[in-house]
Amino acid sequence: MRHAARAAALVAGALALAPGCLQTGGPAPESVPGAPRIRLATSPSGQRAVDVAGLPAADLEQLERAAPSRDAWQAILRVHVAQADPGAAALPPVLGDYAVHDGALRFTPRFPFDAGQRYEVVFDPSSLPSARGPSAPIPPPPVRAMVEVPALDREPSTRVAAVYPTGPEVPENHLRLYIVFSAPMGLGSGNPHVRLLDERGDPVADAFLPLDVDLWNADRTRYTIFYDPGRVKRGIRPNAELGRPLSADRRYTLAIDAAWRDAAGQPLVAPFRPELPVGATPGRGDL
Repeated sequence: MRHAARAAALVAGALALAPGCLQTGGPAPESVPGAPRIRLATSPSGQRAVDVAGLPAADLEQLERAAPSRDAWQAILRVHVAQADPGAAALPPVLGDYAVHDGALRFTPRFPFDAGQRYEVVFDPSSLPSARGPSAPIPPPPVRAMVEVPALDREPSTRVAAVYPTGPEVPENHLRLYIVFSAPMGLGSGNPHVRLLDERGDPVADAFLPLDVDLWNADRTRYTIFYDPGRVKRGIRPNAELGRPLSADRRYTLAIDAAWRDAAGQPLVAPFRPELPVGATPGRGDL
């Protein structure tokens, strides 16, 4: 009977928090009593956190005794930056600490959540310690919700300060760019906000190396982009099929979208579109 009651409660939670549910910093929506509820909370230090409330006390006790590894915690409760494209692959989970706190499962991010940034939260009951074993009930599907710390009510103030390297032109075997901002940027991926345009204003396909993580300096004011090295280096297949992203004696534009949000959740003051005149590779014609 105890297993049946637990399974019923978790199923009710899965139905109560359907995909697409958005919780901001306001009051939590009403849900089925005793069912799991994903909500924003505030840690004792004042930092925003994510709670899964409504779990059976036995599950919480088993979690405390089990002391799961980081991978095991992330299998139970995963928080990651929400993608603008619902069909895009999920980004790596946000790093942080997990604990049982005040009758709930709590995740506190290592760095504060960005204001104005949506985060997808996935709670998977099948990864709980109590879901293992031959006598365990069939677990319900994962519970998903979107949470968001409201953006601060202020005017945008962050801008692109510079793009490096600078100079009359860049070589056609150029490998990386640095974008410098006037203030710290948010945790959202920069990939959707940067494009390389050719002389006609058309995007250069697959110009940049796709990475699962964004490359920032410590205070998130300098962003590094790599051109796809497979296209830059001569004699390998991507270069033979697609050519280099940059061709000598042509002019390109680096288009940086103003929708890129800073650490306060605000967009940039304005887009930034520096020109990139391209020259021949100095010395040898390959890398």
